Amino acid sequence: MSVENFASFAQHDVARAEIEAWRGECLDLLAQGEAMIGALLELALERGYEIELDARASQRTLEAMRLIEMIGGSHEEVKNGVDALVLWQNVESRGELLSHGLLTETLDRKGHWYAIVDMVTYRAGKPHKGRMVANRDDAEEFSKQLTRAHTKLKLQLGCARLRLD
Repeated sequence: MSVENFASFAQHDVARAEIEAWRGECLDLLAQGEAMIGALLELALERGYEIELDARASQRTLEAMRLIEMIGGSHEEVKNGVDALVLWQNVESRGELLSHGLLTETLDRKGHWYAIVDMVTYRAGKPHKGRMVANRDDAEEFSKQLTRAHTKLKLQLGCARLRLD
């Protein structure tokens, strides 16, 4: 095998690299968001609030919403905090697919890539199939939504931490 084989990448290799980079960036933001929510809930526990630390990220997000209402503040502060968590919840729901799903990359005849993520979860003893299909434009749009949700979450959880102190 010669070095020339490694000098140029096939279109599929480039697509795979782009998809994996997108997936990695999304997973990083999702992990940061989960860590911020967890840190806020832990701080609330230290401050004497009765908080449930569930193993599931989605349940911790709901608990953070409840905490925001418990902490109080102005109507606008509470609304902004809950709204940020609702926005986060909308993107967080795809996190399980991105982190645990089986990824297949495909190219159409024009060379546009598609990421297909499949996963089976088991709830109440029954399989539930999930699938996400994204092309480059879908991936970029989801990245924008995730970044926007992450930014708002960071701001609002920071404000909630200040009200806890």
